[in-house]
Amino acid sequence: MLTRVRYLSILAIILMGLVSAVGCSKLPTQPSAADVSGAAPTVMIDVLPDGQPADPGPSAEDLAVVSASSRVTIHAGDFSVVIPARAFSGNATITVTQPDVTKPVVELSIFPPSKNDFREPVTLIANTTKADGSTCLSWYDPTTFTWMPVEGSAPQGQTVQAPLTHFSTYRVESNGSFSW
Repeated sequence: MLTRVRYLSILAIILMGLVSAVGCSKLPTQPSAADVSGAAPTVMIDVLPDGQPADPGPSAEDLAVVSASSRVTIHAGDFSVVIPARAFSGNATITVTQPDVTKPVVELSIFPPSKNDFREPVTLIANTTKADGSTCLSWYDPTTFTWMPVEGSAPQGQTVQAPLTHFSTYRVESNGSFSW
């Protein structure tokens, strides 16, 4: 017969073995790739074939850590942003936010800010099914407090698209004024 101390010691060893075998690899508290390797993980969201607009989805905000080596589409509300491979070097955190889904305004940001000057244009796509008339995209210039038309903005069926060289706040305009 085992003594009580020896029995508890064996039981403790068995429990430690089970905990070690299971670990926390399947739990929500598991370490991320960044915790293990020191590098930020690359998140790819809705990679689409060239020329196809993204489904805007139900959310009003999306955030992704993006690697410069991948073509990625991020969307929020009525807006999608297509980031081509090599638009910037390294990794960046990109946030796409439509603060009010009843208004055609989107806020685009990138961190670190030094990445906000793209080598290749990023494409902004807005769903325009709620708009009346001809649409275009404009961006808010905080230095002049005015909305400026985005050069190259063009309607494409039920969307309007524009190439972007930087992130800012953008909106859909219809017939020269703020849309829906």
